[in-house]
Amino acid sequence: MTHASPPAKRGRGCITCCIALLWSAFFGQHFLAFSSVTGCSLWCSSDASGLRLPQQHSPGRLRPKAYLLRSGLGRGSSRLTWGRGSALRRLAALSAETTSVSVDAIKMKILQIAALTDRGQRLNKLIAPTYQDKRDAMSHLVQRLADSTFNISEDMLSGEWELVFSDVEIFRSSPFFLAIEEAFNSSPDIPLLGEWLGLTDPTKKAELFFKLHQLQVMSWGISTVGRIAQRIDFNASVLESSFDTTIFGLTVIPLVGWGKLLPTLGGRVVTEASNLTLDEKGTLCMELDRTQVTTLPGVSRIPFVDKLLMDFWYPVNTVWKLLPWNGGPFEGRAPVCRMSTVYVDATMRVSRDGSGGLFVYMRPMEASLDDGGACGCLASLGFFVFPDAITGVFSDACLGVFDFPDAITCLL
Repeated sequence: MTHASPPAKRGRGCITCCIALLWSAFFGQHFLAFSSVTGCSLWCSSDASGLRLPQQHSPGRLRPKAYLLRSGLGRGSSRLTWGRGSALRRLAALSAETTSVSVDAIKMKILQIAALTDRGQRLNKLIAPTYQDKRDAMSHLVQRLADSTFNISEDMLSGEWELVFSDVEIFRSSPFFLAIEEAFNSSPDIPLLGEWLGLTDPTKKAELFFKLHQLQVMSWGISTVGRIAQRIDFNASVLESSFDTTIFGLTVIPLVGWGKLLPTLGGRVVTEASNLTLDEKGTLCMELDRTQVTTLPGVSRIPFVDKLLMDFWYPVNTVWKLLPWNGGPFEGRAPVCRMSTVYVDATMRVSRDGSGGLFVYMRPMEASLDDGGACGCLASLGFFVFPDAITGVFSDACLGVFDFPDAITCLL
């Protein structure tokens, strides 16, 4: 399934295009002007979040209505002709590369916000209403990705992914909590505890549950969450989710203590969901199956109870169907859940859960290095690219009258 970007806005006259035309006319070189003087739309602009980003293009839409190509009729000839054929294909290839540059710039801004906000956890209003402007900026950047051209397929989604950002609690990326969310929000009733806590919207029951869960397991910094990953295998119809957790990271008597009182303990919680499918809308549908806690490298296992509680698969699916509030014990409802795909490419995947929670994943670093990444090297393709910093310098030097595009004219 392919998602196409909306038509790009028509830009202003470009000094680069003017220079290209003059060069072609006076120096007799074979030169392709990437855009016409009135049709170029590759301008660097500031979006609503104040972040400097190049506008995107669909590889299939060539904004310039025409381009000039110096005819090879000899040194003395000055006739200009309209280029066709292979030159047009090269123009389309350059347009596709420009789109890639624009998407890569957006992805870099997304990763910058993810790092600044500690994978989005500093956006948690339960802790403090800080950095909320970054939440809006992230939402705008994700929409820019969603409006670009990309393809959703099993091949693109398969493999391992690491969570780098979420605008909700990061543990909610697990199918275990996705199934809880779906079960809570799909039921029309509000439990007595919810009414006592002031809940009035039945579709917000899961948010209340996650809030209480976070207060209980993360209070006083007792528990922290480390790496969160997902492995998608359509051949086995399985999605495996894992998150690393530690407890008693730093325990000390305030002002008096100079060393840890308790050792750091923890483990890796692995959850499997079966019956994994990808529907025509790009939504991952699955059924929660089982969960276990395994050893986390570098962290001590929980003493006394590790042999009893760890390295053992808990049959969550079976127990779930026996619970009376799930329709059990005879015909209980299955713990199903789903995640929609907002954007995906070779290195980044953006998803949302049923209540709209945002999750941004990246391929593991070692995989990205081995594969060379999705960005590639434009220099190896013969294209000249100005980074945003240099573009800004040129724009300031021209007093804002002219903006240099990210992808400069391509020499033939």
